[in-house]
Amino acid sequence: MDAANDKFAVETVLAARFVHEPVAKKEAKPSNSPVSGPKKHARGFSLCPNQPRGNGGNSRRFRLVAALSVILAVAAGGILAYSSGIFREGPVMLVISAKGQSVVSRPLKQIAEGTIPVEGILGTTIVEVKQGRVHVLNSPCENHICMNTGWISNPGQIIVCLPNEVVVRLVKE
Repeated sequence: MDAANDKFAVETVLAARFVHEPVAKKEAKPSNSPVSGPKKHARGFSLCPNQPRGNGGNSRRFRLVAALSVILAVAAGGILAYSSGIFREGPVMLVISAKGQSVVSRPLKQIAEGTIPVEGILGTTIVEVKQGRVHVLNSPCENHICMNTGWISNPGQIIVCLPNEVVVRLVKE
């Protein structure tokens, strides 16, 4: 019968562990904080998950403004792309202007590979055409931003040398 007594003793110990006894409530300590409310975690979120978050009116307004902003940005991008001539049919034209006057305006495929000298107000800007692409090879300006622009090959792209007043554009006719 020792085994039966041992089994009874184990069951008694296990049952004693799961007995719920009322826990004495601790007295709340007075807080020095002027703001009372749910306790906050160190990262700022509430430890009470059933609390409403934020002001419903402001979040709806924010979503509405965000949606309208996205719609306006897409519409502005479409208008800009359409006005730049990307969707037009026809050959790609090389248009070079200097001192406000058009110097070259021909289809890019009809221009022989090589260089085109363009007289600006500071001196001569050298424009190079090669393999259907265009770039400024040399310019008398100080900062050479036009040279650092690199090659352009798509309609709507532009190279500008403001000090020398030279503009190189690719457009669709």
